[in-house]
Amino acid sequence: MKSKLKPIIAIVILLSVAGVFFTVVAPKAVAFVYPLPENEVVFPHDFHAGTLALECQFCHTGAADNRGANVPALEQCMFCHKVAGLENPEAKKVRVAWESQEPLNWIRQHRLPDHTHFRHEPHITAGFECSTCHGDVAGMKQVVQVKTEKGGALKMGDCVACHKENGAPLQCSTCHN
Repeated sequence: MKSKLKPIIAIVILLSVAGVFFTVVAPKAVAFVYPLPENEVVFPHDFHAGTLALECQFCHTGAADNRGANVPALEQCMFCHKVAGLENPEAKKVRVAWESQEPLNWIRQHRLPDHTHFRHEPHITAGFECSTCHGDVAGMKQVVQVKTEKGGALKMGDCVACHKENGAPLQCSTCHN
């Protein structure tokens, strides 16, 4: 009887150690190897989209008509920051860039593989909320690429499942070049 329990106990211990590794250690290791991109200006989405309740398309004006959601031009930021956030160091960076006519180098946070193409316009037209793919941006200080259901980056299966569930096209050419 004891000899039958040893392999079972060993498997339980191995699975427990693996579980700790993949839930605690591995995510930190991946974040160390692939750190979040840092922008020149820390843009607090939690304040703008959360506290102020600005709609995504107030800043990302091209999302409803274009392939991408676009990064707002400095002029868009200056609509508010000519008078708002005068003492905020991050808003000061925006004003300095505007006054010197130097662009801010924003680093894209949400990426899909190069062999895919995604258009925001049909998804917005179909009534999907931005949070469906981007997560609760209004609750994020630093935006990260997420998938809303189980965490982690979007995968092809997420898109295929959503297309099936909503009667969207399933041909490979819908998303792939």
